[in-house]
Amino acid sequence: MMDEPDHSAYRRLLTARFTPKAVQNKLQPYIDRIVDEHLDAIAAGPETFDFVEAMALPIPCLVICELLGVPYEDRDGFHHATMSMMDVAKPREERDAGAHWLIDYITKLVAEKRRTGATDGILAELISKAEGDDAILTENQLIGIGVLLLFAGHDTTAAMMGLSTLTLLTHDEQRADLIQHPEKIGSAVEELMRYLTIVQFGLGRVAKEDLEIAGAQIKKGDLVVAAMNAANRDPRAFQDPDAFDIDRKMTRHIAFGYGVHQCLGQNVARAELKTVLPKLFQRFPNLRLASPPSKRSPWTSPAPITASAASWSPARGV
Repeated sequence: MMDEPDHSAYRRLLTARFTPKAVQNKLQPYIDRIVDEHLDAIAAGPETFDFVEAMALPIPCLVICELLGVPYEDRDGFHHATMSMMDVAKPREERDAGAHWLIDYITKLVAEKRRTGATDGILAELISKAEGDDAILTENQLIGIGVLLLFAGHDTTAAMMGLSTLTLLTHDEQRADLIQHPEKIGSAVEELMRYLTIVQFGLGRVAKEDLEIAGAQIKKGDLVVAAMNAANRDPRAFQDPDAFDIDRKMTRHIAFGYGVHQCLGQNVARAELKTVLPKLFQRFPNLRLASPPSKRSPWTSPAPITASAASWSPARGV
């Protein structure tokens, strides 16, 4: 929600933690470990399981908690608050209540970290930027950054993980190809990002001059909201855009936004997906849906992704 120079000033406080090198060196070993642990738990459990509850929710939540220094045992509270904020079917008062819960939570957590002198995670690092005569963050700005990172860091990735798994489970040839050629995981993740476009209407922009787009008159100062899902299915940019194809020669999609406001955590999201999807299907090559996917509109369910359960049979061949 900021323009330059304020936007870059805030972004510089965080970018070092989210570069590809930082993610690979500091975060990837942790992601590998927790994914393996959760796959072990699935293997030891019942044949039919809820993938969202077993993997898609806990993995992104654990990762953002590790990054921020947030206690994982508080996950139910901030996940519920995030779901309330994201559910456009809820009244505005309920959505605002979720936002207020997150603000109160981060406010108390910052105070507790100050009291104990905690040094773990991004929040502790940011606290040091909001103290002393040379402080570059106000208390409200510190709390706002914490809320944004916690909110954005687990909800969208959880949805992406669940729907990516569902997509692969409903595209048998593509899944088999990925199992046979795990080196394709990079292009597969980019295609899943384009094909699913989890954040569909996140780009709000203000026109800097009068212009016309597809016959629509836009005045200087008007708010324009980009339909990112439509852009990622634009036939002028992608051949056969409604087809899911992990071999697609990708031109730049905008699933993470565009320009200087691109998603800060995109390398973390990629790392999680590139770890979970190959490990999941290599460990359980016969994974399948326990029931046919619903044909209802996702807007008719308050939490549509939690309906995707899967079962596996390790005794069967690929």
